[in-house]
Amino acid sequence: MTDATGPYLLKPLIDDLPLSPQSAGDRVAITCVEFYDGNLYIGTSAGEVLHYVSLPSDPATAVQDDTFILASRTQPTDTVSQSVFKGVQQLLILPKSKKACILCNGALTFHTLPELSPAPDTKTLSNVLWIGGADLDSEDDRYNGEAVDFILMSLRAKVWLLRIGDKVASSKSLDYPGCLIGARRGRYACMADSRSYALVDLENSQKIPLFPISSLDDTAISFEDRQIQAPTSQQQRASNVASSPGKPSHSRNTSLNAFMNNLGRSTDQHRPSTSRSSFETPELRSGAVSPARLSSYLGTPTKTPLSSNKSSSSPPPRSNISPERSGIKQTGHQGHLQPQIVSPLSTEFLLLTGTVSSDPGVGMFVNLDGDVVRGTIEFSSFPFQIVVDTGGSSTSGSQDISMENEGGYLFAAMERPHPDGGQIGFEIHKWDDQATAKSWLGMITSNQEASSLPTFGVASVHTTAKFHFHEIGDALKSVRLDTDGNTIPRPNVSGQDEDSQELEFTERLGRAQTRLLVWCDNKIFWATRNPVLLQLNTIVDGILQASETSQLDQKRLIEVIKSISRQEAHSETEFLSLEFIRQKISIILFADLAINTYDVEPQLNEHLLLEAGTDPRVILSMVPFLRKDISKGPSGILVHAGLVSLMKQRYANTNVSLEADPVLARPEDFDTLGLVKRYLTAWRQKKGFGSIADETNVFASVDAALIHVLLYQDQQTSFNPGRSPALGSELYLIIDNPLDCFDRAVQLLEEYRRLYALSRLYQSRRMSRKVLETWRRMLDGEPDEGGGFNDGENEVRRYLVNRSDKALVMEYGSWLARRNPQLGVQVFTDNAVKVRLPPVQVEELLRKEAPDAVKVYLEHLVFGKKLVQHADKLISYYLDNVLTVLAASNGASTLLANSYQTYRALSAPKPTYRQFITDNAIAESWWQDRLRLLELLGGSYGTGFSYNVPRVLKRIQPFEEALVPESIILEGRQGQHLQALRLLIHGLGDYHTAILYCQLGGSSIFHPAERPGAGQELSIPDQAEQTVLFQHLFTEFLAIVSEEDRTERTSELLNRFGEYFDLMDIVERVPAAWSVEHIMPFLTSGIRNLTSERNESLIVRALSGVENLKISQSFAEKIEKMGAHVIPATDTPASMS
Repeated sequence: MTDATGPYLLKPLIDDLPLSPQSAGDRVAITCVEFYDGNLYIGTSAGEVLHYVSLPSDPATAVQDDTFILASRTQPTDTVSQSVFKGVQQLLILPKSKKACILCNGALTFHTLPELSPAPDTKTLSNVLWIGGADLDSEDDRYNGEAVDFILMSLRAKVWLLRIGDKVASSKSLDYPGCLIGARRGRYACMADSRSYALVDLENSQKIPLFPISSLDDTAISFEDRQIQAPTSQQQRASNVASSPGKPSHSRNTSLNAFMNNLGRSTDQHRPSTSRSSFETPELRSGAVSPARLSSYLGTPTKTPLSSNKSSSSPPPRSNISPERSGIKQTGHQGHLQPQIVSPLSTEFLLLTGTVSSDPGVGMFVNLDGDVVRGTIEFSSFPFQIVVDTGGSSTSGSQDISMENEGGYLFAAMERPHPDGGQIGFEIHKWDDQATAKSWLGMITSNQEASSLPTFGVASVHTTAKFHFHEIGDALKSVRLDTDGNTIPRPNVSGQDEDSQELEFTERLGRAQTRLLVWCDNKIFWATRNPVLLQLNTIVDGILQASETSQLDQKRLIEVIKSISRQEAHSETEFLSLEFIRQKISIILFADLAINTYDVEPQLNEHLLLEAGTDPRVILSMVPFLRKDISKGPSGILVHAGLVSLMKQRYANTNVSLEADPVLARPEDFDTLGLVKRYLTAWRQKKGFGSIADETNVFASVDAALIHVLLYQDQQTSFNPGRSPALGSELYLIIDNPLDCFDRAVQLLEEYRRLYALSRLYQSRRMSRKVLETWRRMLDGEPDEGGGFNDGENEVRRYLVNRSDKALVMEYGSWLARRNPQLGVQVFTDNAVKVRLPPVQVEELLRKEAPDAVKVYLEHLVFGKKLVQHADKLISYYLDNVLTVLAASNGASTLLANSYQTYRALSAPKPTYRQFITDNAIAESWWQDRLRLLELLGGSYGTGFSYNVPRVLKRIQPFEEALVPESIILEGRQGQHLQALRLLIHGLGDYHTAILYCQLGGSSIFHPAERPGAGQELSIPDQAEQTVLFQHLFTEFLAIVSEEDRTERTSELLNRFGEYFDLMDIVERVPAAWSVEHIMPFLTSGIRNLTSERNESLIVRALSGVENLKISQSFAEKIEKMGAHVIPATDTPASMS
């Protein structure tokens, strides 16, 4: 009967009302209803008021609504006045005076609340047309300290202002014949007769005529005519046939300008000559009610202020239902429209005007100055009844301003044409937002005759009714979701009974309230605003139902979620409802995307997933192979209960299970995981917001699932070459930053054999030992699927250099030294190292854990750091290696002997033996050690370098024939220069080194050719010592067996270093057979030197003679200057000075 997607729902209150008395045989209809403080009053066309009393629900089941039972049936009066209106016309609640006014059969009676007993000291008033006009702005009307109610009562010619307290008295009378309806705001009232509307200033008794009810009303209908035309209830129903859509009607223009022009023409015919006319307030004149009797009953009119200090908005008048707008719908003459007045705001009235009842009606807003404001509201046909629902909750009859700002709706009761026949119901408009589309709340659609359609109507009652939408609480309450899609009981974490917790929560969320009562035939409903949850859920369910036979309409779902993104929540329930719908749609879209791969906008779906605010663990639970990544706390994963059934259904259809055969994973699964990856990446950006429930477990699940997805996708790159290679870098970006799922991340990386990524994860946690353990596993051969650990040993070295854990550095430094001595030693020797160990401790550590690295470490100390005090140890290491090889293999000795023989066979010019064996080195460690040994023994590191010569000499003595250069160096160290030179010349044939030996006095020989002395200070002997050595060298050169070599070496020696030799001695020792040309440079130089020496001696003697002459001359001049002196015989020579 109702549209679940519209703004209102009908909630059944009472079914099958006993409207007809047992003795009645006529059809009885509801004419009006009222609700006050748990009491429901129903007026009928039989002249009865049914009184129902509510029974509170059981406190144990607080979410259950109240039930109503019939308490009494009251007949307000048996009097049938001259009024043509039959039955109960109006029920008016007067809360201040605790009375109820009932207008029945044209007679007004007063009753006490709530039982409707006749009020004492009151009488029945006859021939009353209408009652109402309670001040919508007043909250506390008082008269002489007594709380009173002021209402308007319309008779034939006057409108009376009544003051109702303990007694009923008149306060003012206004001359307004045939007034049928009115609404009052303080001193102003808007009223209408059968022809037009007027704005009345009650305080100053002035009237502002407005516009006619019907723009076709060229001929006024008098009040007397109206009495004749007023139909009975049966005639009213029969007259509905006259308004059927099949009847021809005139054309109309419903634009505002055209309509106002028509109104102007019609209004001018009946407008008084002045814009404001005074009302008479004389004594009551004759009429249907005796003035004398009425005056004696009501008392003398008194001056009573009608304006109110309050100006807040209130609900529209609740009992301003004219007989024509009561439950028995009346259409009458098509040109005759019933006036409709409501007041949605404290400064505005809404008035309806039109042409005929079957044509559209127009609502116009008029302010307190009589000016038309706002825009107009167009109704499909002219309503016979209209009420305003501002959503208020006050039981005092006033409305909070905040609710007024929130806006409200118009309920317009009407009959409109339908293809299947007549359609009765309510057209609903948002009066403060005319851009919002109108909606229809249908009661019945039938092809019956109009007279056979049931009566219906709507009323805005006095007291707000409160009840519950159980569906809301059931949908929004939290349940604990298991990762298989089932629900399990929530843990009792607070100590409070779980059932009472949930009951309290659902009771709070399902609360609803309304002031609108709707009736149709013998049924009564509450008309309540349709909760956002039910509206949107109905739309979404409709889309899902349509997808059972066709493809899911994703665009419609996206439109729904876009529409609510612009909607602002005004309550906790509305906030949770919008959240629920967003989450529901996001789950539907994700599940649909996981199943189907047709054209879709992934970024949009990703955005929807994110904006929905769904716990990401819910989404992850829908991907089977990611369920193990979900982390849950003691409270589990809490989701809205309304999502559980949806998820169970979607679980059965979600095929993203990649565990069976990951190698042959479908491409569409890969695309779905791309969406999951983007979604999880976006979720990670919410870290630290502080507004996320169970934040620790949520982000632990997000991180774990994201790592899992990246690992899987990266694994697939080997089977799908077209995939992006950037997946590895994305993985490193995540694990290099803080994670909330450390244990799960370790497990995943181990499962996927991503050891290098695991080491980076450990690095992000500064778990140095775990980092090194993982690297050690890779270096020991355990496979790493991801790669990235290319220069592993060097990576270990760099990492250890920056560690400050002494034990860790010693453990893994020695391990690396054992594996790679060169790199391992650098852990202890790097200048940037944070753990500095003394050389003695490092040497001891290496001797124990990495013996092969000791030599490398000593080499670094000696050759790198120039710490020559460690040279003796290094020499011992070199000797150990070399002598071990020589002792174990004759091939090594043969190799050395061959090197000597080959070197001696070289023709001049040839390199030194050191350079020769360096250039022709073999790839054997002992050979390199021997080169370094020669460098150390040869004294290439300056005068501060020393070692134990006798011990070294003793060790090499068994191998002195194989170690000739070593023997030469040691002989020179012991001062056996002649023996050393003899080995150099006759053993090696290294003449160049022999000359160098003489120059350096036997020190620093066999050093690398590129750095003699290596920048160290060398000990150079004096010339006398060098002369002796060169004399020995000359002697040995003369002993060379080869004549050619002997002549060449000797002549070269004399010609280059002739200053160390005596010319005469050499001439005597040179063989007589030698040609003078061999030593001509030496002889020439020697003779030149002798000549130079002789010339120099002559010059020196001449200069000395000159010097003597100068001294003699100076002495003579001094004697002459002093002159002669006589020296007495007694004087001593000293006195002459």
